[in-house]
Amino acid sequence: PDEWLAYTPDNGRRVIVNIIVMPVMAVLVVSLRHRLAESVREQARAFIYNANAPIIGVDPSGLIRAWNAEAADITGWTLAEVRGRPLNDLVCDAAGRQALNEALVRAARLRRGENIEVTLGIKDGGQCRLLINFSPDLDLDGNFVGAIGIAQNITALKDIETELEENQRRFRDLAELGADRWWECDAQFRFTYRWQRTAES
Repeated sequence: PDEWLAYTPDNGRRVIVNIIVMPVMAVLVVSLRHRLAESVREQARAFIYNANAPIIGVDPSGLIRAWNAEAADITGWTLAEVRGRPLNDLVCDAAGRQALNEALVRAARLRRGENIEVTLGIKDGGQCRLLINFSPDLDLDGNFVGAIGIAQNITALKDIETELEENQRRFRDLAELGADRWWECDAQFRFTYRWQRTAES
C-alpha cells in the first residue's frame, strides 16, 4: 500500500516504516518535550520563589528576570519593580559592576559558576552586601539563556569585620602611645604585628 515504505539496508534485514505513523509520533514527541519543559520551568519558578535564600536570575544581557521573596525582603524592591532592569543598575560600585559582568561572561562562555561579592542599593537608600554564586541557566537544548544567582546576605558579617578592624586600629594607636614595644599573635601564637618605639617616635 502507498502508506507503507519498504526499505532494505545492506545487511539484508527488512525494515517497514509507516509514513503516516512516523509524523504523528514526531508531533507527539515534540508536544511531550514542550510539556516537560514547561513542567520543569514551573517547578524551578516555585523553588526560586519559596527558597529561604535570595535568588536573582538574569537573561544573557544582564536584565533581571527572576527575583524571589527573600531578595525582595532584603532589598525592599519587588519583582515588579526590578523586572527588566539591568542588575548592574542596583550595584553601588564600579568594582562590583565589573565583577558581575565578568561572572556573567564566564557563565556564558565557560558554563561554570562563580562566587562574587557585590553591594546592592536597597529601596530605603541603604546598602546590602551579598555573596552570590552565579551559575549558567541552560534550556533543554543546552543553550545559554541567562544565569541564576543564589546569594547569602553578608551585610552583618561585613559590618562586624569593619568594626573589628577599627577596634584593632584603636588598640594599636593606644598601645603605641603607652609602650616601648609590643606584639600581636594569632590563635596559633604566630606573630601578626610587631611595633617598637624608636628614637624618632
